Amino acid sequence: MDKLERLVKETARHVPFYRALWTSAGVDIDGLSLPHDLTRLPVIRKSDLLAARVKARLDDRRRRSHLVAETTSGSSGEPLEILLDRLAVRRRQLRFLRALVSVGYRPGERLMLVASRHAAPLGAPMAILLSGLVGFCSERVRESEPGTRPEIFELPAGRTMAAVVGAGLLGTSAEAGLLHFRGAFHDPFMLLPVTLPPLGAVLLGFVAAGGPGQDHRFTRGWLWLLAVMGFAGAGFHVYGVSRNMGGWRNWTQNILNGPPIPAPPSFAGLALAGLAALALMKDHPDA
Repeated sequence: MDKLERLVKETARHVPFYRALWTSAGVDIDGLSLPHDLTRLPVIRKSDLLAARVKARLDDRRRRSHLVAETTSGSSGEPLEILLDRLAVRRRQLRFLRALVSVGYRPGERLMLVASRHAAPLGAPMAILLSGLVGFCSERVRESEPGTRPEIFELPAGRTMAAVVGAGLLGTSAEAGLLHFRGAFHDPFMLLPVTLPPLGAVLLGFVAAGGPGQDHRFTRGWLWLLAVMGFAGAGFHVYGVSRNMGGWRNWTQNILNGPPIPAPPSFAGLALAGLAALALMKDHPDA
């Protein structure tokens, strides 16, 4: 309250508008004692500010040439001109820039996409369906009689799994592309989930369509690359959470608002399922 009392008395001494308003209301500023006399100060309406000259609302220690004039939106009927210190304006601009940088903007970029991250992920239900389908296929392979060709729906198990994983990679990549588009692809590494997995899906398509005796070393190496990308992506998302306002100190909010940490390992899971399909085909060339 001591600070408030000093502020009121300082305002009365240096701002003509407040000095005249409080004097006309019979307020003895020098004898003012807060908080007891707070109710004696009259309520200031916007109409009072509009009726006063801008110079009267200005601290007499300030030069108007050193200030920046701004106006309110005028949504209530008439805009109000206010004067701001240039340093205060710069600080406000820097705070706004910091907020933009915290959500991915880079100074110098000429385009920024502002989009909500709270929309329901389109691929989430399909991911659950895909997980169940992979588990179902694994059970069918496990139940195969020794010495017989592993089959799923009377189809070669290895090639069927390759087709399922390839389709899963395409869907997961599309979902990642949508979410990374919302993030404006501000980091070059954000391009990896929309470029590497589709190529892996194409390679698995050739595996599914091919016959026995194919050499799958390149496809196997590509799937290992996708697995590494999936686990590394989780690290990138952990870093992304830390770059939100408050970082990990505000983890209860940033884990929900930041990049989803469990999402990138879905690529690793699909890649490992593809590797399992290739291993099955190596043990059973006719699968």
